[in-house]
Amino acid sequence: MPRNRSFPPHFEIRRSGYFWRRRLSRPRRGLAGAASCVSGNGICTPSKKSFLCFSLRTHVLRDAKFLARRLTEMSDLVFAADAETTMAMTLKTQAWILESLAWFEIEAFERARSIAGARSSDVAAMDLRREGLLQHTLRQALYHGDRGVAREAVTDT
Repeated sequence: MPRNRSFPPHFEIRRSGYFWRRRLSRPRRGLAGAASCVSGNGICTPSKKSFLCFSLRTHVLRDAKFLARRLTEMSDLVFAADAETTMAMTLKTQAWILESLAWFEIEAFERARSIAGARSSDVAAMDLRREGLLQHTLRQALYHGDRGVAREAVTDT
């Protein structure tokens, strides 16, 4: 069955709700630390695939699509930072970063949804600006190697 193109990538619909699922990138060959895997046994075969799967904790399609797009954009940034640096991240480190960011985003989205009233066009514009600034901050932090930005966001919750 062909994939529905109106849904964001890595977005799944199951009976229990909406999920975001993403395969971790494979480690690059010849780089230090590239042999470790999420399973922790230190052996990673080319056929072994590691996935992250998170429940989006909503039954509203619009909210689930929005959250799935945000998670996909953030995971793309993590994978791009790994590809552009000379020292490869281990799969365990990638998984930790992505899990922390995903749980933070899901919790923040739930919190914002629980206290939000009716949404106006001004609020939508503010959310769009916030998203742009957040992505810019993460790009700068990854560019400068400042992991404290992500740690502070996770520990402040």
